[in-house]
Amino acid sequence: MNEPSRNEHPHPATTTLERQWRGELRSLEARIDPGSAQRLSEYRRETLAAVAPRRRLGPRWLAPASGMAFACALSLWALAPHLPIASHWQFLPPVPGQAPPAAEELYEHLDFYSWLASNPAEIDPG
Repeated sequence: MNEPSRNEHPHPATTTLERQWRGELRSLEARIDPGSAQRLSEYRRETLAAVAPRRRLGPRWLAPASGMAFACALSLWALAPHLPIASHWQFLPPVPGQAPPAAEELYEHLDFYSWLASNPAEIDPG
């Protein structure tokens, strides 16, 4: 029982007082009667079984991914009025007395829209 346990990490800067305490604890451990050692071992096993990790529902990445998605959605919602694209997406109500454009007017300009879609490099960005 003089070998280090799995929870004990050897540290190079241990003092002589620490080494002395470890030696005394090892000698006390060696003098424990077998019945007490067995009971202590059973208590330890029961305690470790009681605090065993519970089985998770779903994959391990689900909770962090859900949290990140929620945080992203919340930040977009909070920052939407301040984003530069938000000013271009203002929907105005129809002007009273003005009819929406007729379908014939929209069909007249289909060739222009087709040209516009096929030549995006020729569009003036400013």
